[in-house]
Amino acid sequence: MKSVSSSASPGLRALLAYGRSRNVPRAALVTVAAVRNVAGHLGLAMIGARLFGSGLAWLPPLAMFGPTLLAGVRWDNTPEPWAWSIHGPHSTPAAITAAALCTAGLCLAATTTPRRAEREEQG
Repeated sequence: MKSVSSSASPGLRALLAYGRSRNVPRAALVTVAAVRNVAGHLGLAMIGARLFGSGLAWLPPLAMFGPTLLAGVRWDNTPEPWAWSIHGPHSTPAAITAAALCTAGLCLAATTTPRRAEREEQG
C-alpha cells in the first residue's frame, strides 16, 4: 500500500513536509489544527442540518464535543482514535476524518433537498 506522501501531488507533498519539519512556528501549528477542527465540525453541522433540520444543526457538533472532552484521552495522556478534534496538528488520521466529515456535509447539502417541515416554514 502506498503512503499518502508518495501518491500525492507535489504541492501536497511540500505541505506535508512543511508540517512535519521541526522549525514550524507554534502559531502555525495551532492554526492548522484549528482549521482542521472547524472544517470537521462544520461538516458535522451540515450533516445535522439534513438529519434534524437547520434549527438543530448544532446537535452533532455538540454531541461530539462533550464526550471528546470528557473521555477522549487515555490514561497515558494520548488522545483516543475517535477523538479526532483533540489530536495534534500532525495527525493524519484526524485530518482525514475532518476532511471526510466536511466532504460528506458538503455533498449532503449540495445533493439533498431541505426537510419538508423547513420548506413549509419558508413558505
